[in-house]
Amino acid sequence: MARLILMRHGEAQWRAPTDAERPLTDHGVRDNLRVLGQILGSYQPQGLVSSPYIRARQTLQPFCERLQLTAQHTSALVPEASVAVASVWLQQQLEAQDCVLVVSHMPLLGSLVTHWVEADNVATFPFATSMAVVLEAEWWEPGCVQLCRIIQP
Repeated sequence: MARLILMRHGEAQWRAPTDAERPLTDHGVRDNLRVLGQILGSYQPQGLVSSPYIRARQTLQPFCERLQLTAQHTSALVPEASVAVASVWLQQQLEAQDCVLVVSHMPLLGSLVTHWVEADNVATFPFATSMAVVLEAEWWEPGCVQLCRIIQP
């Protein structure tokens, strides 16, 4: 059974030249570290992936350091990315690893959860900043994925 841990980036500052360049606030960094402890206390991700946006990369960096893994960054995980494109890309990651940690954004994360868990492409599962959900499945098809845990700071 494969496992995806989907995490929303930590709280980000509002002032930046572009949305992609918004860094984390101090509060966002602290919340992320709380969630990191909970995730790594229960799971051992073999793959680390994120959106290329600064706040997502900053959220993932402590996991890279702790696990001594190199992260992948893909535009398939930016906020406005297609659920279809993101789900195919993530399924490819799960072919090589049993547990992958993903850091991304709303509305994409919420749409992925409702797509896989409820086979719904209209509703969006709510994600607070620094929140993570653990999904497990043998078949990553709509309605065939189980939401096993919600992790909050």
